[in-house]
Amino acid sequence: MRKSTVASYLVLFLFILPGVVSGQMRSISGTITNSKGDAVIQATVQQKGTNIFTTSSESGAFTINTNGPSPLLVSSAGYENQEIVIGTASTYNIQLKESGTLGEVVVTGAFGIKQRKRTLGYTVQEVSSAELMKGREFGFINALQGKVNGLNITSSGGAPGAGTDIIIRGISSLNPGSNNQPLVIIDGIPVDNSTIAGNVMPSSGSNNNQATSRDQFATPNRGLDINPDDIESISVLKGAGATALYGLSAANGALVITTKKGNAGKMTINFSSSAGIDFLTKYPEIQTKYREGQAGRINTNADGSLASRFQSFGPLRTPDEPAYNNFERAFDNGYRYNNSLSLQGGNAKTTYYTSVSALNQKGMIPTTKYNRYTFKLSGTSQVSDRLSVLGSATFTTSKNVSPSAGDKGIMTALSYFTPTVDVRDYENADGTIKSYAGSTIDNPLYVARYSQQVSDLFRTVGNLGFSYNILRGLKLDYKIGGDFYNDNRTRIVPGPLFPGAIPLDLAAATGGFIAENRITFRDVTSNLFITYQNQINADFDYTVLAGNTLQNTYTDVISARGEGFSSPKYYDISNTANLFNTRATTRRKYAGIFGSGK
Repeated sequence: MRKSTVASYLVLFLFILPGVVSGQMRSISGTITNSKGDAVIQATVQQKGTNIFTTSSESGAFTINTNGPSPLLVSSAGYENQEIVIGTASTYNIQLKESGTLGEVVVTGAFGIKQRKRTLGYTVQEVSSAELMKGREFGFINALQGKVNGLNITSSGGAPGAGTDIIIRGISSLNPGSNNQPLVIIDGIPVDNSTIAGNVMPSSGSNNNQATSRDQFATPNRGLDINPDDIESISVLKGAGATALYGLSAANGALVITTKKGNAGKMTINFSSSAGIDFLTKYPEIQTKYREGQAGRINTNADGSLASRFQSFGPLRTPDEPAYNNFERAFDNGYRYNNSLSLQGGNAKTTYYTSVSALNQKGMIPTTKYNRYTFKLSGTSQVSDRLSVLGSATFTTSKNVSPSAGDKGIMTALSYFTPTVDVRDYENADGTIKSYAGSTIDNPLYVARYSQQVSDLFRTVGNLGFSYNILRGLKLDYKIGGDFYNDNRTRIVPGPLFPGAIPLDLAAATGGFIAENRITFRDVTSNLFITYQNQINADFDYTVLAGNTLQNTYTDVISARGEGFSSPKYYDISNTANLFNTRATTRRKYAGIFGSGK
C-alpha cells in the first residue's frame, strides 16, 4: 500500500513540476521604437538582477526568456533608460524617449552601428527615406542633390540611363583617370558604382580620330540599378575616418545605404507611381538668311551639288527655299514613369519586406530609352535571446538604348546642319542615308536610329548575416555578401547596302562594323567584427569596435569587333570580313583589420 502511495505522489509531482517551471520561465517579446515610431536597433533588454539579456533586431523586435517576475531594463545610446514591469501579457511594445541635449542626433555610422553623431570621429550626414523620395527621382544618386552639404552631383548627359558623378568636398586628384567618387555600401557590403565604357570604336576612320569609347556614349554607372523606394536611409561619411574604417576605397568618402527589412505588425502594402515629361524650352539661335558655304563662298561639284555640307555663310537663301529650325525638329518630348509595389510586416520575432518596381523612360532623342525592373526580398529573425539572423537579395534587369555622343553626338551634328534641309528627312526608300554632299557629319537622326548602343544587364546584390550577443553590451556580427552582374552591349553601324551606296561616315572606312562587349563583374565581401557598447549615464557612453574584412573582386571585359559586312543588312559578327578581339581581366583581393574606440 505504501509503494502505491509513493508512486501516486511521484506521478503527481512529475505533472506539477513542468507547470512550476513554466510558471517561472516565460518568453517575452515585443518591439522597441522611438517617439517617431521608427525602430530602435541594438537596444539592450535585460531582466533586472540577472544576466539574462537580448538586443533588438533591425526592425526593433526582441524576444527574451525571463526567469521570475523581475522587471525588464531597456537601454540604448541616445535614449533614456526605461524599466518595464512584467505583467500577465507576453508581448510589450516599448517606446523610448530621446535623451541628451537639445539637437542630439543618432545616426547610422560605419558598419551600420547606431551612434550619437557628436561621438563620431568623422563627419556624417543622414538622409531618411522620406527626404530621399521628395521629387521622385528615379535614381538614388540624383535624389541626394541638394540634401547633403558638400555633395556635388553631375550628370554626364540628358539621355536615358546617363551616368552620374558624385563628388564629396571637391576632387582629390586632378588625374583624369583617377576615381574621385565615394564608396557605395549597401547593408554593410560594398557594391560597384563604376562606369565601364568597353570598346565600341572602329579601327580607322574619322570616328576613331582622337576619340574614345567613353567620349562616344553616355554609359550609365551602376548606382542606377538600385530602386530608391527600397532604401531606408543613406549616411554620407565625409571624413578621414571613413578611410580608416573602409580602407583606401573610401578615400573619397562613403555612401552607407541601409535598405528596408520590414517592421513588426500587420502586413502593409505600399504602392507608388510617378510620371514625368521631358521637353526642351530653349534652343540655340540659328541663322536662316544664308545657305551653307565656306569662307564666304559656296563650293560645288561638277554636277552642281554642294562640295561640303558644313560650309558656312554661302549665298543668300532664296524665298522659295525652306528654312527649318532643325534643333526643334530633331527632338521629341520624352516621358518617364515609375511604379513600385512593396509588402512588409512580421511579428515580434520575424520581419519581412519584398518589393517590385518598373521604370520606363523614353528619351527626347528618338529611339533612345531606358527600362529597369527590380525585385527585392529581405527579412530578419530573432532565433533566440542572443542570436538573430538577417538576409537580403535584390535582382535587377535593365535595357538601355543610348545614342552617340561626342563628335558624333546630335548637338554637334546639328550645329553644322544646313537650315535648307529637313533633319527628319534622313532615309531613302532602300534604307540608305540621304546625303546632299560628302562630309564627316551624318544626319544625326539617322545615326541615332542605326548607330545605337544597346545594353542588356542582369544584376544580383545580396547578403546573409547574423548577430550574437555574447554578454551584455558585447556582440559578435558576421556578414557575407556579393555583387554580381553581366552587362552585354552591342553597337551596329551599317555598311553600304549596295555597291555605290553612300554609307554613314562612321562606316566609310570599314564597310560597316559591329562591336560587342561582354562585361562580367563579381565581388564577394565578408565582415566579422565585435562591438562593445556601454552607457554609463544619460550623457556618457562609449563604443569599442574591432574586426576584419575580406574582399575578392573580379572584372572581365571581352570586346569583339567585326568590320566589313559581307552580306548587307545581316548584322552579325560572323558576317564580317575582319575580326578584332581584346580581353581585359582584373582580379583584386583585399584583407584588412580595423578598430575604433570612442
